[in-house]
Amino acid sequence: MNLKEYLKTLDNKKVKKQLDEILDQFKAQPVGQGYIDIIVKREYIEDFIIKLSSKGFLINALSWWLYLELNEFSKYGYGGPKSKFYSGWYSELPHDFDELNNEEIERYLISMDYNGISYINQHFSNVIFSKETIQYYDSHILKFETDLNLTPGFWIYTPDNWRNSKQ
Repeated sequence: MNLKEYLKTLDNKKVKKQLDEILDQFKAQPVGQGYIDIIVKREYIEDFIIKLSSKGFLINALSWWLYLELNEFSKYGYGGPKSKFYSGWYSELPHDFDELNNEEIERYLISMDYNGISYINQHFSNVIFSKETIQYYDSHILKFETDLNLTPGFWIYTPDNWRNSKQ
């Protein structure tokens, strides 16, 4: 399977509805209209990835966010949205992004077919749980393991015209 064939597997309104239901189930908050920057609190990450894999949805990148309470100032990040599910807000980290390019994704999909989706998604799970990111102005290292506010924003590879039901 290549990326074009993968996108054909998503060419169905029921499949898009499944993705929106997964977002609801895991209190996943897309920042925009599509299926990028989907912020998921850490207690749901593993099950969210497993569910995406089991339904055939491919993660192709991660952005990084800090979850802060409403009165907290973001020492490292930009602004961001108020959480729709929790009392705080999210601050986007400005310089950190983890992704696989289309050639890498194609290589795994072609060699592993549907197992490639699980393999790629597991790759991103490994990236999350071993994440360390340096914040420029004071060289402080945020680690997923110890900085409990550090959380990923998932980029799910979907057709360009898909809009999430949250907007």
